[in-house]
Amino acid sequence: MSHLTVRFIGACTHVLGEAFVGVKHRVVVINWSLGQPINGHRIDPHFPRLYVRESDLTGEVPNAPFFRQLSPSPVAGFYCWEMSNVRLTVANPVLSDEYRLGPKFRCGIPNLSGFAPVPLPQLSTITTVIGTSPFTGAFFDIGNGEVDGYASGTGDGRASAAVLNIETGDVPMVTGVATRGGQSVTLNFAPGAEVLVTNIEYAAAPNEHLPDFLINYNVLDVVPPNATWPTTLPECLRDPLEPKRSLDGYAWETVGMGCSNSYYP
Repeated sequence: MSHLTVRFIGACTHVLGEAFVGVKHRVVVINWSLGQPINGHRIDPHFPRLYVRESDLTGEVPNAPFFRQLSPSPVAGFYCWEMSNVRLTVANPVLSDEYRLGPKFRCGIPNLSGFAPVPLPQLSTITTVIGTSPFTGAFFDIGNGEVDGYASGTGDGRASAAVLNIETGDVPMVTGVATRGGQSVTLNFAPGAEVLVTNIEYAAAPNEHLPDFLINYNVLDVVPPNATWPTTLPECLRDPLEPKRSLDGYAWETVGMGCSNSYYP
């Protein structure tokens, strides 16, 4: 057996199982690469990307229209792919590693209903369920392992982020299937590899605009016209004794609260 860690940093929306049939937990990474305003607020481009250290990828380096390798990579020592209309899953989970939420998920990840009048609009079928919308960057469907909340970065550049820790077969594998056409790619990782799924505004890091949180509401049919955003890191994530992670210091680990994860319902 082996282990894989997947970190979700930036505007990544966790749609929990009661919203779907057959999917326990779907992370929706909205494609906001054109940077359109939302509710009159300026929102700069955000890019759905997947990063992994070069030393953590084994086998072929995939490249496809829906999972496009950026070369040269924006970050030295890492492979990077830009994603559009792709569904990702861990291909070989250990089935006894049952799906669960960690103790800091609900207290540390902002709920969309906490920043907009309820009831919220329904989920967008084309963006969040089928995944063929131009606003669908990626799905990451989770059926095993633990998903917990944590604070990305250090100091002022901290945001609510999430991490999946999952037991796998000897060679951790993630597959990506295009939601248009069904083509697929496979990523084989070294044991204990760490993968980052990011959706951040590179030009503005580390000071993300607070209204950028509104990107998360695009999992719904419409963005509520008076939706707002979190301004401070949740109390349960403010742990000064938390050890510094190996990936702190990169652009994805210095985003502000405007580029936090969220969850629904």
